[in-house]
Amino acid sequence: MLKSVCCMRLPTAGVIVGYLGLAGSILLTIGSACVIGFANEIVNNLEPPKNVDPSSHEEMRMAVVIIGCVYLGGAIISIMASAMLIIGTMKNRHLMMLPWLVLNGLGLFSKSVYNLVLVYAVFQYPAQVAPIFIMSMLSLALYAYIYAGIYSLYKHVQMSNDEQRPLVREEGAHESTTYPNYTKL
Repeated sequence: MLKSVCCMRLPTAGVIVGYLGLAGSILLTIGSACVIGFANEIVNNLEPPKNVDPSSHEEMRMAVVIIGCVYLGGAIISIMASAMLIIGTMKNRHLMMLPWLVLNGLGLFSKSVYNLVLVYAVFQYPAQVAPIFIMSMLSLALYAYIYAGIYSLYKHVQMSNDEQRPLVREEGAHESTTYPNYTKL
């Protein structure tokens, strides 16, 4: 487990990563909304103006709208996960960090699969794909390092919460539930 991420303590790195994810997700939300709103203009710039079939124009417009909606939905989910990471880090609630870990774990897996496809492409077209492959591998390494740091923060907060709230009751202890109370933010 890591003790620090980029020379920052784990809680500080968790808050900074959360705010950066929040800012990026907000920008992606704005961009996706603009793509959906200006779908006709985007399609008009994509296809050549001569011999335009109205049905193909409508199909391309629908594809642009669907892609924009998928990105918009992902950005909204990412906003919620980043906000929960920030709150979970500040309040020492490990379960609030879990959505960010799951979402970015899926992202890490998909990036790894993408890099495997790039390995195949490097052997087919080495001159064209090699720079893309190198940048993609560097970004995967950074992504994995940040993920490992947030996972270390999650485990650290989980262990500290388990030490504060033992599940085994002492003799004569009050008969109440032993699970943590997450209703107070």
